[in-house]
Amino acid sequence: MALALSIFLIASTTAQPTRIEVAGLPALTYRSDSGLGMGVLASTTQFRPDCYPFCWRALGLLQGVMRWDDDGFHVPTRNAIVFLDLPEWRRPNWRMLIALANFDDEETGYRGIGTRQIAGELRGSTHYRWHRRVAGFKWRQRWMGEPASKVGYLDGYFGSEFGWNTVDASPGSQLALDHQAAQSSVEPWAKVVKEQIGPFGDHLEFVLNGGVLYDHRDHEFTPRRGGFHEGSLRAGNAGDGQGWVSVYLKTSWFRSVAPNRLVLAGRLVLDHAIGDVPVYRRPEMGGLVPSLGASGAEGIRGVPSYWEVGKTKVVTNLEARLRFWDHRIAGQNLSWRWVAFSDAGRAWTDIHNPGLNSLKLDGHWHELLLGVGTGLRLRWGQAFVLRMDTAWSPTTRTRGIYFGTDHIF
Repeated sequence: MALALSIFLIASTTAQPTRIEVAGLPALTYRSDSGLGMGVLASTTQFRPDCYPFCWRALGLLQGVMRWDDDGFHVPTRNAIVFLDLPEWRRPNWRMLIALANFDDEETGYRGIGTRQIAGELRGSTHYRWHRRVAGFKWRQRWMGEPASKVGYLDGYFGSEFGWNTVDASPGSQLALDHQAAQSSVEPWAKVVKEQIGPFGDHLEFVLNGGVLYDHRDHEFTPRRGGFHEGSLRAGNAGDGQGWVSVYLKTSWFRSVAPNRLVLAGRLVLDHAIGDVPVYRRPEMGGLVPSLGASGAEGIRGVPSYWEVGKTKVVTNLEARLRFWDHRIAGQNLSWRWVAFSDAGRAWTDIHNPGLNSLKLDGHWHELLLGVGTGLRLRWGQAFVLRMDTAWSPTTRTRGIYFGTDHIF
């Protein structure tokens, strides 16, 4: 059981068609499989009748994730992120997204290579040390109106990301033992591991990505009808590796079954990569805004983060969203929604590697992981949504509790 106490500082001139919404959230996230995230999230959004969906939005996050375990209290994860979204920075068609980030993570999970079995079996802890310094720049070209639909738009985007990474496996960790085995052992499983875990130590990573988006939702943050679809490619190189390429396909839809009250929503995601994917990229599902992966708060809820990792991932999510209470506090509009959901999916380690496939580490194709649960959503104003979920996986017999911002789709 977990409790989260949050204080909101919201100011806006909601009575005016041109207004600024400002939100601040001192206590941000809780994920039962990673810890309690404490920090400051600030959001500022400007609305104007001739801007869609807004004129600009700035997000800033300063956060530490705290854990209590056998070694006592510590803060293994420290993040600082600045994100700026400019839908119409050069009218009428350009939209720019800029992100600057610093990640410092000492406990990114690694269970080994394989999904239904682990190459060489589990022999150490699932944590390792991972430092990242990331600077990114993304923009996208927007075509309005008829090329997409009367209510939506078609986007093309191109982006780049530069990152300075340090991968340093902690003594006794699964990653350290796998790295040692890959350097010295001639066993078939060790040869497979060597091809999968990527560069160690300090190294530079460069990523290019681009794709197409088709958005015909009626609202960007709490849609009642329409859909959002994306197809994209990423190509990157880390350290002295040979490079990697991934394709990402996502489709989501929203249907109102009781006007202004009940919405059914669904999402299907496919992410497939080939090449020398670095170990810190293996969990990701990556499009315009990459998510953590197939399992955890943004994938199959109830399954711990980093549990289901591989170069190929498929995830589906179904949600029923019931709007049950609207009210105002200090002139601010609040809307509460209850959500029931069901998630399913899985990962495959590397379907293009014959040596790995001969070890049969991924089992049968139909061995999906499942997650079911319920949660609350609070929309504050038009552009700020809080998410609180609790989930259980009948396949892994694990539970998850999550507290964060925005719907997962």
